[in-house]
This record gives sequence, C-alpha cells and structure tokens, in this order.
Amino acid sequence: MKSRRRAPKRSSARNNGHRPITRATPAGRLPELLLPEEAAAWLQLSRHSMYALIRTGQVKSVRLGRLVRVPRAALVELTQ
Repeated sequence: MKSRRRAPKRSSARNNGHRPITRATPAGRLPELLLPEEAAAWLQLSRHSMYALIRTGQVKSVRLGRLVRVPRAALVELTQ
C-alpha cells in the first residue's frame, strides 16, 4: 500500500510571522478586514462574545461565503 503524502501543517498565525494583534496595536496598523478572533483580541473580548456582537448586529461584519470578517472601521466606530 502506498503511503499518502500529507500537506504540511499550516501555522495558526494568520499574519505570517508578524506580531499578533493585541489591544496595544494601533488602529491604523490593523488590517482592513480582521478575523473575528483578531477583532476579539483587539477589543479584549472572548471569541464567543465577539460572535455574539456580530450576530446581534452590534458590530458590523462582512460575509464572504462562509467566512466572516470584521472591518477595521467597525472596530474604530465601536470604540469611539
């Protein structure tokens, strides 16, 4: 039986070796569209709370098929 080659594991870091997004990250250095997990980290919320805010419409989001992204402008608007 032939052994199957597996694809190399992807790193869980989306930002390719750059610093992770934290509350200390200036809003101007955030990407235009963030993962909900990144937005939650920037707002210092749990992942669950971030998805709840998106679901209730308190945080604007963009759906790209099955993907959910949070615009940087929505986070800045929320914090002002």
